[in-house]
Amino acid sequence: MHRSIEQHIEYLDNEIETLETEILELIQRYPKLRRHSDLFTSIIGVGQTAAVTFLGELSAASNFASSRKLEVFCGITPRLFESGSSVRGRPRISKVGNARTRKALYMPAVCALRTNPVLRDFADRLRAAGKPGKVVVGAVMRKLLRIMFAVVKTGRHFEIDFKSRRPLPAPAGALTAIVTG
Repeated sequence: MHRSIEQHIEYLDNEIETLETEILELIQRYPKLRRHSDLFTSIIGVGQTAAVTFLGELSAASNFASSRKLEVFCGITPRLFESGSSVRGRPRISKVGNARTRKALYMPAVCALRTNPVLRDFADRLRAAGKPGKVVVGAVMRKLLRIMFAVVKTGRHFEIDFKSRRPLPAPAGALTAIVTG
């Protein structure tokens, strides 16, 4: 009986290895999949296994109008518990959405907390504000998903020292000074 179980486990391990090889070959065969895989793995903390999962689950990520809509699809947005003025619960992750993507984001987020300077600084700011550990991990998962959305949408690899080229909004007083001046 024990030998039979070991043989079955060995068979399953071989099947998993074969499937993983076929998946990687498939990704290499299609330029769009290969490009998205390269973009995902350029993010510090996202490895090949996570990239393959995201390719399968978020293949249509570029079809979302905003990263916020992608977050809702994945079910990692905060859900507030409020009922009038008397009942206020702690916000939690909504979990209404794609559970596989949510699970796949967890380990890369934990890894990125330690290795990605951008996300580590973000997490340090949240901890300094007194946020609990699970809230920090959830926020890093959302930030990581936003970064993934951005690299796919722009087609550019992740850059640690990236600065947005979008102009910052002018202060409210500056606009009136120009108009009246």
